[in-house]
Amino acid sequence: MKIETVKHVLESMPPEFDSHQFIERFIRENEREYVEMLYAQKDSPAIFRTVHAQIAKFIAENADELHICKDTEDGNGRTESRNIKGYDSENQKWKKL
Repeated sequence: MKIETVKHVLESMPPEFDSHQFIERFIRENEREYVEMLYAQKDSPAIFRTVHAQIAKFIAENADELHICKDTEDGNGRTESRNIKGYDSENQKWKKL
């Protein structure tokens, strides 16, 4: 992933969002890169989970440069929302600075 790509995706995100929302937008705007990331994990037993964890880790490790932070105003900064496979699962809440 490139920091410029993530910044571009963040421009179209609302002021508060979660990792699932970011991943959905990333896929929509960067389908080819996403497919390449999936293919790179073709031997993983959990391809989607592995790639989504990579995306979430990239966001967390670059939060300062991306001008975002974990949204912990109403708790621990976690939320449940639907992932791209249609399952509810816990993930990180974020907010723009």
